Amino acid sequence: MLLAGCTPDTQPENETVTERRAVSPSGVVLASPTELEVGLQSCDGDPVVDELDEDDEQVRIRIVTTMVVSGPSDDCSDGLAVTLEDPLDGRALIDLVSEQPIDVTYPDAAADPDSLAGLCSDMDVAWAEDEPGLDTADEAIEAFVATGDDFLADATFEGQQILYEGEVVGRLSVRSMPAGGYLVTSAEWCYPDDY
Repeated sequence: MLLAGCTPDTQPENETVTERRAVSPSGVVLASPTELEVGLQSCDGDPVVDELDEDDEQVRIRIVTTMVVSGPSDDCSDGLAVTLEDPLDGRALIDLVSEQPIDVTYPDAAADPDSLAGLCSDMDVAWAEDEPGLDTADEAIEAFVATGDDFLADATFEGQQILYEGEVVGRLSVRSMPAGGYLVTSAEWCYPDDY
């Protein structure tokens, strides 16, 4: 008589199973021109930047952390400070896990005078979800300026900043488009009283 036994392939009910892997950020805040505060859905997962590539148009990032894949887990999240070599300044931030652009949140105007919050005048630019953009953020800004809107008459531009007589008075928002490329989607500014 032959007896055969097998061990169940299941884990104990209260055991937490984790896995170290690349994950997409849950949110990104631009803390300073070169500092990103990245939120992650891991909990005490010891996140690290696995890859960070920068060029004139994009910043590409991959973050690795330990995630709970099954079993009970604590209710918390991780944050990770990431320092860029150059200011983000209109470049698209790309998640290398999803290959998609990451929305960047800017702090309020009191914390960051270059943000779009709290300025005197604003303009939203209409665009369609399937509208292709231009090849670079700089080309998108040049095309927007070429529209000849009145508020641009005496302004100059440095990246996404609007300047009047050398003083920063506003900011353009450039977005990477779902169909590819970049477009200016909004502008806000406060010109001096003598404008």
